[in-house]
Amino acid sequence: MAAYIKSVTFDSADALVLARFWAAALGTDVDEESTSDKAFVEAPGWGGPNMWFARVPEGKTAKNRMHFDLRAPGTVADEVARLEALGATVLHAGDELTVMADPEGNEFCVEWRPVPETCTASERARHHPNGHSRPRDTAYRLRRHIVAALTSAWGEGDASNEPGPGCGHERCRATRRRLPSDRVAGAQPAPQRQPRHA
Repeated sequence: MAAYIKSVTFDSADALVLARFWAAALGTDVDEESTSDKAFVEAPGWGGPNMWFARVPEGKTAKNRMHFDLRAPGTVADEVARLEALGATVLHAGDELTVMADPEGNEFCVEWRPVPETCTASERARHHPNGHSRPRDTAYRLRRHIVAALTSAWGEGDASNEPGPGCGHERCRATRRRLPSDRVAGAQPAPQRQPRHA
């Protein structure tokens, strides 16, 4: 039997402040015994690890080596506005993915929700007004955007150099190529069709 992730722990200047932000961001509650030194946030109803926040004397000095990717329930713009009202800040804005920071500067991403192929044209337009609706390309495109956006946010390059296919960049709109299935994370090669026998 393999291990599983029980909780994720954040160092913080004020554990309670950071815990309240993430509880509100994820739609859950801060444990009633939490303090500024140590705070606990239970995983939301949809699952995921619990979150601990511990006060430490030193501040954050570099980009996180790990971050959360949040799936917006509606449009990315609406979710970004909600998180800004809770105390987050935008580091790099985009149509499909926006890089933000929590009140203590920990980076996280807000990404778009892929539209199922069964959606009508009007439903696609409502969720993704820019017309991005190809779930097979989603994983690869979002990986490229995450790397490019974080690099750009930290001044280590130009995000426009690393767009994914089908994204909102002008260069991508001109090419609009589809990816082979083996370039998409988790995708299995398409089975070979057997010839029909007469």
